[in-house]
Amino acid sequence: AHLVITVASSDAKQAGSAEYLELFYEQALDHFEVLPGARWTHRYLLGNSSWDGRGKLENGCRGPILLYAGNEGNIEGFWAGNGFMIEVLAPRWGALLVFPEQRFYGKSQPFPTSSLTA
Repeated sequence: AHLVITVASSDAKQAGSAEYLELFYEQALDHFEVLPGARWTHRYLLGNSSWDGRGKLENGCRGPILLYAGNEGNIEGFWAGNGFMIEVLAPRWGALLVFPEQRFYGKSQPFPTSSLTA
């Protein structure tokens, strides 16, 4: 297993009151290896403005990581509408925010969009 992360741009984006980074990683298309080695670009948003070391763990992790499992839609909309995690929990706990996008939505398209038309 390997993890390849690419940054879409060096500029942080903003939705609501909190900035995030738009990042991508190469996700396995088939976790059961019917199509060995096939990969697709999976988008996620990362908010690290509160991840300051306050919640440091004995294993060296800087603090808690809060994960929002994306719904059926563009993940930026869910970032903008999730004030509780972004504005309350992350600052209170010094947490990292990770919002992965559900495949087939937004920019997380395992197949070309032309394959979705009849």
